[in-house]
Amino acid sequence: MDVALEVTTKHKPWESGQVVVGLSRTKSCKQITIVSDMKEKKDVVDALWDCLTQINQWTAVVEQIVDKLAVSPTSPTRLSDEPLCMNMVEFYPFRTSDYSLPQSNTGYVYFLVSTVSHNEVYVGETGRNIPLRLQEHNSGRGAHGTKTATYMPWGVAAYIDKMSYKTKIERQQIEREWQLRNKQSRNNGVSDVKTYLKHGKDIVLQHNSGEPEVEKHLSFHQCIVYS
Repeated sequence: MDVALEVTTKHKPWESGQVVVGLSRTKSCKQITIVSDMKEKKDVVDALWDCLTQINQWTAVVEQIVDKLAVSPTSPTRLSDEPLCMNMVEFYPFRTSDYSLPQSNTGYVYFLVSTVSHNEVYVGETGRNIPLRLQEHNSGRGAHGTKTATYMPWGVAAYIDKMSYKTKIERQQIEREWQLRNKQSRNNGVSDVKTYLKHGKDIVLQHNSGEPEVEKHLSFHQCIVYS
């Protein structure tokens, strides 16, 4: 299929998706004809490059995900030296409440905070998807620690994923470790959500530092803004 792409001084692609879609319709560059009134080929190339590399509302979140997950072609280590801890709220371009929770049944350890009383928190684990488990908590069928109606609804403050290779017992070990660290903080007079979030992140860092196989590294996702 031959494709004609107009790149003139008055009319040219204004969104990278237009260029990508146009190029994807061909099997060879020979099938692409660029119609232009520009004098230099470089001007056409620059116009297309500017379009492809422009920043939009998704740029930051996509770059964060790629930076965290990409691996070097010559090394089994990730390109980024930073741990797999993603603060999605910082980069997500829309409202925090619109952030989509994972739907797969691959196993998670999650941290809930009461939207009514932020002092009420809960750490749990599940082998099912988080939205379903959250619905159970908010209907009083989730767990003893979340069934008090006056603390509903609960919200997901953070979760740990990439646990498909872990058993329920292994998830429960991470769950208990997070619960224990939160309890120790409360016993020391520190009971804020920010500290609890840090405990979850530290558990992931500790796990990953002792796991030589990068594909088995856990990932920590923060879903709320808390200062």
